[in-house]
Amino acid sequence: MGEITSLKTVSWFPDGRHLLLTGAAEGQPPRTYQMDTDGAKPQALGPADFIGVTVAMDGKRIEGRNAAGQAAVFDQESQKLAIIPGVEPQEVLSKWTEDGQALITYSSTPSAARIYRVDISTGQRTLLQTIDPTEKAGLATPIRLAYAERSKSYAYCTIRVMGNLYVVEGLE
Repeated sequence: MGEITSLKTVSWFPDGRHLLLTGAAEGQPPRTYQMDTDGAKPQALGPADFIGVTVAMDGKRIEGRNAAGQAAVFDQESQKLAIIPGVEPQEVLSKWTEDGQALITYSSTPSAARIYRVDISTGQRTLLQTIDPTEKAGLATPIRLAYAERSKSYAYCTIRVMGNLYVVEGLE
């Protein structure tokens, strides 16, 4: 992997021949890289403080966050980073919509989650789904999920911590 010594995330470009990497060189903060699958050395992509998450179907725009935690889109052609209005700091950037005009984001707690479509140019938010698990006992971490835009389906996972309570009588 060349100079990257710590790798955090990996995702595919739509062409299936390039990878989007988030990693760090020795002693450096994490940043975004692009790597050809033919084994070429990873190349830095976007501003140094930009952490990319997913690539749009056009293969030219990458959603992620800047150092201030703002949601942003990096355009490879213009080499510009644009802030996306309407995305909350705690929201997870999940993926691009099929039309490339919006992002799918979600916010979650251990007991509920909400999935949104956020238009990248206007910040207009549309609630797509609310997830409210019926069994909430022991839920310990925020819900993680995946959303299929075309079928309006979702899958989610939670971590539950359960224990046993014993009642003992007659101890002195």
